[in-house]
Amino acid sequence: MKIQDGDGGVFLHSQCPLRHDMCCAVSTIQAGVCQCVGRKPKISNIDQTRHGILKFWEADSGKPSGCLHAHLGLITDLAVWSENRMLLSASVDNTIKLWNSVLECHQIIQVEVPVYSLAWHCRTAQLLVGLEGKLMVFSEKEGSQLPTGQFLKDRAEYRLVEHSDIVAAIASFESRVYSAGFDSSLAAYETYSERGRELIRCIARKKAAHSCGISFLDVGQDATGNIWVLTGSYDRMVRVWSTDLHGLFSFGPHNHDLKGVCISHRLNQVWVMQESRPAAIIYDPKSGENVSQALVTHEEMQSKRMGILSLFSSKELGDIVGTTRKRDLVVWKYDKGVPIVINTVEHAQSPLAYTCKVPILIFSGGVDGDIVKWEKQQLSSLSFSTETLWFSEAVSKVRMTEEERFAREEARRNEKSGSGNGPAGHSVALTRLAFVESCDYLVAGCEDGNIYVWGFDETHQKAHREMMRMEQQSLQYRSAVNFMAVSTAMMGAPRTPSLEDDSAGNRVAGFDCLYALCHHASSITALAIIPQMASKFPYLLTSGWDRRIVLWNLQGGKMVDYLRPPAAVQGKAAKDIVTDMAYSRELKLFAYSSADKKAYIRKFSKQGNEMLLVAELSGHKSEVTTIAWNKFTMAWVTASADYSVAVWASHGESCLTTFRLNGWISALSIDRQNGCILIGAENVFWVFHPYTFQHVRRCKGHGERITSILHIPELDQYVTTSWDKSVRMWHSYTGVVEKPEEEEEGADSESAFRFTGP
Repeated sequence: MKIQDGDGGVFLHSQCPLRHDMCCAVSTIQAGVCQCVGRKPKISNIDQTRHGILKFWEADSGKPSGCLHAHLGLITDLAVWSENRMLLSASVDNTIKLWNSVLECHQIIQVEVPVYSLAWHCRTAQLLVGLEGKLMVFSEKEGSQLPTGQFLKDRAEYRLVEHSDIVAAIASFESRVYSAGFDSSLAAYETYSERGRELIRCIARKKAAHSCGISFLDVGQDATGNIWVLTGSYDRMVRVWSTDLHGLFSFGPHNHDLKGVCISHRLNQVWVMQESRPAAIIYDPKSGENVSQALVTHEEMQSKRMGILSLFSSKELGDIVGTTRKRDLVVWKYDKGVPIVINTVEHAQSPLAYTCKVPILIFSGGVDGDIVKWEKQQLSSLSFSTETLWFSEAVSKVRMTEEERFAREEARRNEKSGSGNGPAGHSVALTRLAFVESCDYLVAGCEDGNIYVWGFDETHQKAHREMMRMEQQSLQYRSAVNFMAVSTAMMGAPRTPSLEDDSAGNRVAGFDCLYALCHHASSITALAIIPQMASKFPYLLTSGWDRRIVLWNLQGGKMVDYLRPPAAVQGKAAKDIVTDMAYSRELKLFAYSSADKKAYIRKFSKQGNEMLLVAELSGHKSEVTTIAWNKFTMAWVTASADYSVAVWASHGESCLTTFRLNGWISALSIDRQNGCILIGAENVFWVFHPYTFQHVRRCKGHGERITSILHIPELDQYVTTSWDKSVRMWHSYTGVVEKPEEEEEGADSESAFRFTGP
């Protein structure tokens, strides 16, 4: 949208991401270069120029709301007194002014020298003023409701002399105050009470925090409650300090002078802007790593080349504000509609799977047949270590009978001649992934017609168990020597390795391809895990372009049976290729979608001739690309190449609702915490309410078609893959999901979707 401001300038508003999320607002500033930006909560954005002019914008809409000539000289800093809804401004004209919500000046405080920095300390209700070589403290005036309208005392309560040069920046957080100056020193203060007065005293001072003057200072707090201090200097270094001013991390030296250093308080990131650079460098303060390349914000800034001159952060709203060479104001806002992090890979990725055991591992399958294992770093929520499970290792496990080999070659000859369905015979792209928690198996379906089963290296597992047993025995021996008075009965018997030990050993061991399942003649496009009550090894149902449904026992990889008459004519599951499959543990039913424009529901049985058809779901006008079971609503969800999504009753007796999207639907999943329907339509990721079927979130970011969606409830994140060679992570939907009141019977609208019995 475009809005004309009072001076005829243009206000532009566009969508961009901050880290994973951002809104960008651009405003033309009156003549002069913007020197500082502030926030007045619930009122406006404020910027000021070297001409002493303050301009105001509404924080949400960006609409100009005011402009005034505030000072006779350069405005150096702004602060907010939230309790009284007052804005404080400082200038080199030796004055500090207090402004109310209607932009009226309530008080002018005269200072003998120019003022360079301001900060309001909420704990003591005092104003901290940075001058040359000292810090002045102004207290709230008693009985501030006097007719004079004055809120602060005209004279400073006391002074703090911890600097020998200009105090360039002041920051306060809870009971602490920090100051930084051009003398390269950094000081920390804390509040204390004396004779009923709230005072501030210096508790720590770093004389040479940098090799040059410090020009940037900010204080942040991470999700675990740890508080840290950030400084930036003319020496091109950015440093992170503890609350006691012990150095934690150093970023730099950078190649260019620093024009802005601030903290994204909403996302716990450090933003560093260099002179003549198109985009800010973004660091993770917990690990000290440069995470710029993994964030959409950096990508957007690179492409738009805004010419950022300075950066400021807003603790109240969690926004970041920047100024540009064109005298524009840019605001980055938090937005959950763009990804948290972007991981790029060499080849396009399609299927996804994960294990919920700690540490959580994510698996993605590529078009080259390799599987990438992603593990989140402990110190950073944005960094992942990767390991590749090579297809060349998996294909060496293929063992086929002569009959299976003949069927495979016959199918490939049909593909080349155009008389059969299926992908090219030489394709090795992975199509489906599933992780089996009970036995720690990773099952991968491939376009070459094989199913590869990966597991943890058994040799390393045994070595880990032996090491744990020896360590336990050694510990017990040392305990017996040190505590002779303790009886053997109290010490207990040696502990046998537990499942937790096995899990830890698995993570150390790594993956190995155990075997390959080779009964299919063409590409595998559907698989479902069927748990067994009496065994940790479940059954596996598979299907694909050959339209056969095969049942396997993962214990040893043996084929149990396959769909055959009278359950199916000639052993075929559908009239065209099978595209996807899902299983309902609650109903003991499995369903699969097909390119014949239908989906089918069957009873699960270990006997292939007893996998009886329960229902045919018809109504889609094109290929049904994917199907999922929603245990929250006890319904099946299908998606089609005709851009439609249908929701079906548990046994397929009726179609509950249908809705359409603007694009080919290539990915479908269900939120494991609230039952929301997750859909990938072209390059857009949608989240739909499970009962009202209204979209609650629309996420954009992928450059090409989305191929797979995965929900990880342990991380409250969604993961998506795409043909754009990226794996992106998003915040999951955490809104309230409630079932609406039941509608009267017979209120169903007419629909082309119908149920057909067996």
